[in-house]
Amino acid sequence: DYGAIAGYGVMRTPALVVDETLVLSGRVPTAAQVHDILAPLVA
Repeated sequence: DYGAIAGYGVMRTPALVVDETLVLSGRVPTAAQVHDILAPLVA
């Protein structure tokens, strides 16, 4: 749904939204970068 995607402010894909917050957009992260993004959210 393009409207929902744009609602998060995504201008380029891929994108990652966590808890209604855009945390990554426009690039493919490494595994370490994904870990760094998600680790504080599950602690």
